[in-house]
Amino acid sequence: MVYKDAVTKFEELLNELCTVDIIERSGTPSVKGLAQAMWYSPNYLSDMLKKETGRTAQDFIKSRVLELAENLLLTTKEPIHQIAEKLGFEQPSSFTKFIKTHLGLSPMDFRRQHLV
Repeated sequence: MVYKDAVTKFEELLNELCTVDIIERSGTPSVKGLAQAMWYSPNYLSDMLKKETGRTAQDFIKSRVLELAENLLLTTKEPIHQIAEKLGFEQPSSFTKFIKTHLGLSPMDFRRQHLV
């Protein structure tokens, strides 16, 4: 990896800025915002990450939001619409589609299947 330090810095920054509390307050971090924090252009950041990891900056962001969603679904009894709102989804249906696309199950089905 030519840019190992940059990838590590990006991952640390993403983990720092992509928490439930921060998303609830300020929204999901953007590629543009993360790139600016690293003194890169958004295109350069995504191209570098793609070259080094096979994933774009947006892929990393989606994966982090998915991790947060899975955690909230499995560790809280909060309604789906509240989890969606906490994670920056304007509509619960967008959250449901996001979860179904990535996990193959609706949020309720995911919760039921994993809380046996």
